[in-house]
Amino acid sequence: MSFFLVCPELDFTLELQLTATAEEQMLRQIVRVQDEGDLTRFEMRLATELGKVLPEAVDWDIKSPTRAQLALAQSLARQLGYPISDLARSSRFEMHQFISLLSGMKKMTASDSRKTGTRGKTSKRGQASAG
Repeated sequence: MSFFLVCPELDFTLELQLTATAEEQMLRQIVRVQDEGDLTRFEMRLATELGKVLPEAVDWDIKSPTRAQLALAQSLARQLGYPISDLARSSRFEMHQFISLLSGMKKMTASDSRKTGTRGKTSKRGQASAG
């Protein structure tokens, strides 16, 4: 017996091949739900459990940004005076793009200050300031 995940909005169906044990347990659960007529409780439990594993099953670049990415982006954004966009916060790929953009901007800023002879002073907190 096959189980399917269906996404009507995308007209997409995914067939899930379960182990024999999992299939047997699901069949028994479905029969019980049909006999008792309490589908809602089982739907909620199944949705909760799928909600835990589906985020781990998606491709790496689709997942939420890592803590390291967020820390680097926050540091670069603070230095350059740019906010982190919602799009950048949406996935590791988008955060990578954002970090690459800010890194390039930082390199250009550093290159420009070297060309003009501008040097940064270090404040008490160790942050560079123009001057």
